[in-house]
Amino acid sequence: MMSSLCWAVCAVAVAVVIAVVEVDAYSSGAGSGACSEGVPGGTGSTTHGSLQSGDGGFSLVFSPALASGNEFVPSTTYDVTLMRTTNTYGGFLVLADGGSFTPGTNNKNGPCGQPSLTHSQFLSMDVSFQWTSPASGSVMFRTTTLVNREGISGKYWIFNTELTSGLDCSSVPQDCASINRIACDQGNTTNTCGVCNDGYFESSGENVPKNTDSCQVCNETCSRCVDATNACIECASGYTKEGLVCLPNAAKNFTLGSKLVTVGCDPDVEPCDVVAEWGREGLIMNFRITVLNSPSTEWAAIGFSSSPSMPNSDILTAFINDNGQVDVVNRWASSRSRPVADSDQSGISGVEGMRNSSHFVVEFSRTLSPINSNDASFLPGADSLYVIVAHGPNDVSIHAVAGSNAPFVSSSAVDLRASAAVSSSETNKVRLGTSIHGIIMVSAWLLFAPSATLIAHTLRFYVPLWFKLHRNLQTFVVLLTLGGFATIVQDVGELELDSNHATIGFVVVILCIIQAILGFARNFISKKDSNSTDPTDHGPRRWLFNYLHWVLGALSLVGGAVAVALGIQLYDGDSRTFPVFIAWAAVEAVAAILSLFVNGEERPRLATILVVAAILFTGACSVLIAVLIAFS
Repeated sequence: MMSSLCWAVCAVAVAVVIAVVEVDAYSSGAGSGACSEGVPGGTGSTTHGSLQSGDGGFSLVFSPALASGNEFVPSTTYDVTLMRTTNTYGGFLVLADGGSFTPGTNNKNGPCGQPSLTHSQFLSMDVSFQWTSPASGSVMFRTTTLVNREGISGKYWIFNTELTSGLDCSSVPQDCASINRIACDQGNTTNTCGVCNDGYFESSGENVPKNTDSCQVCNETCSRCVDATNACIECASGYTKEGLVCLPNAAKNFTLGSKLVTVGCDPDVEPCDVVAEWGREGLIMNFRITVLNSPSTEWAAIGFSSSPSMPNSDILTAFINDNGQVDVVNRWASSRSRPVADSDQSGISGVEGMRNSSHFVVEFSRTLSPINSNDASFLPGADSLYVIVAHGPNDVSIHAVAGSNAPFVSSSAVDLRASAAVSSSETNKVRLGTSIHGIIMVSAWLLFAPSATLIAHTLRFYVPLWFKLHRNLQTFVVLLTLGGFATIVQDVGELELDSNHATIGFVVVILCIIQAILGFARNFISKKDSNSTDPTDHGPRRWLFNYLHWVLGALSLVGGAVAVALGIQLYDGDSRTFPVFIAWAAVEAVAAILSLFVNGEERPRLATILVVAAILFTGACSVLIAVLIAFS
């Protein structure tokens, strides 16, 4: 009864979990091993590459600005940005020995005992967060930045930033925010309002005593200014600094180029869901990508390849965060996995864009000459290339492979300097290795594993046939799972647990290995006498083996089904396959519940019919899912 109930709970749990399952993203951040010395992976680890000298062009920038000598205002909240100049990065860890952190977008509290922050997903932009300073003393920040992880060939930097406390601002006599000033003077007068906030200027041209006058707003073209004119220190979005003034960004010219639109769409008849445009202008190539009616889209990319597929592609990705900041990164895709940022990010200019619930639009330019050795050339005489366009949420590796978010490619190689019309076609929705992985895992966890479990809990009166069937089927499940795991790792090129599907699937692989070890150690765990010939003698501790076997089996069964469901959602954008999976889960749940009321010893024929019917129906569902995967 216990085992039957366990089986029923597993099957029902699968059906319930699938009803709320979602694809999520992604990275888990730095581990606790990095807390002691800042080394990714822990002291002495080389899993993330090697330590580089200096700071790699990274720095912590505080707003409001720190006083000379890196003095902070006590008990004040600062907006902090981890800035970069040349290198892009995929992860970071900031640790401070004073004050407190408030995470921002794409980051979270770190694993260390003292205040720390780390990334919460793969990064493609500067990181911002808040730090509240202590009431006094000095604070040391230790920052680790990691260039997109590439195993032992990766790079990381560790640098320190020391701050000391400045003036006491605990008793400022007036509301500084109401006069557009920071809360404390960072000069030589304590407990007064400070300088103007960003976007405002001193109305008198210089500080008046005690900073009691109200700061005036800058010209709309400036984010920081020194007076009421266009004498800007920094420009607002959409403007470029020319001397002391901010001028509107010049409209990009796309006349000497073409565009690629969603498969089957005629832009002269209706708006297309995705439009990628390019045009040559002087020594640069302009790009504009527009995505309509896709509120989840946070990035878009255009790639160039000698073949109509992602491997060996030069890719330009544009990410727009929740604050509207646009970040364009030059990347190289050696396989159908996350494209890696190039070491040199120069040559990209004119970056601007916006996104809301209905529109994602980004514009940028790149030099005609290649920046890195892998970059496409747009110079005269350059080879024609296939153009690939994709978009998606959260991360540059997560785009749907079918449906409205599917990537598409030019039907033939394109001369990017020409103005001829370009037609589009669908890319291969699911690569071969992924298809094989999916078919193997569907066979293992939707057919053989539940069949073996149902046989063990319903047909135990067939002695010893039930045990042989159960053992052989479960052995086959373990072999298939290991084979499917090896296939996807080989196909992607690395083991990367960057989604719920990958993480749960990896846990299931581990559980399978443990179950196999348990099977071989069954008699040892049960303390069965090796000389015993009594078939009913299972040893005095057989109960321990049974509970370990049942618990791990239940976790494996539920985890395997959930991993398959997540995989279907991740790779089946048209949702043709998921309804079949729901039917499979419903039948498994019904079969499990019925097995609680069918006593095989008393009604062996009915029990046999139940098991055979369930296996045939779920087998048909599994075959249909496998076929849909194969032809997706």
